Amino acid sequence: MRGGLARWAQLRGRSALVVVGALDGGTARAFAARVVAGDVLPMPVDATDAGRADVLVIIGRVSPRLAPVLVATRQRLAAGAVVLAFDTDDDAGPAVPADAVIDVDVVVRGAPPGDAALTAALDALRVAFTRADAAGPQAPPATVPDDPGAAP
Repeated sequence: MRGGLARWAQLRGRSALVVVGALDGGTARAFAARVVAGDVLPMPVDATDAGRADVLVIIGRVSPRLAPVLVATRQRLAAGAVVLAFDTDDDAGPAVPADAVIDVDVVVRGAPPGDAALTAALDALRVAFTRADAAGPQAPPATVPDDPGAAP
């Protein structure tokens, strides 16, 4: 790993996306493109640009070095922004799941998650946006397994 990645992308309409992860830039952008339908125009970002974002996507586990960047990014998100974390389920090393560092609305398990998990994540995001629009207190994160059809 060469360090953390933070990117934002302007999407069609009013939405913006921040991606923070341990993957290299090209891989993270390709992964984010699977999550968000439409044209994605990646641009460099630091935590101060996060106020324009409606969605924060965290890819992979969070290292001790990346954690302060993630916390600063989360603190600067726009009101009502939704946080989506892709967790690799890899317990090796000092890295921890994103939801151990910040509040997360949707957690997707699997490395990489399958199409069914991505579809379930998009459905969970829709619910999270509805919840955020209602301006209620944050509910516990929705967890999407790699195969949402599998028995728990």
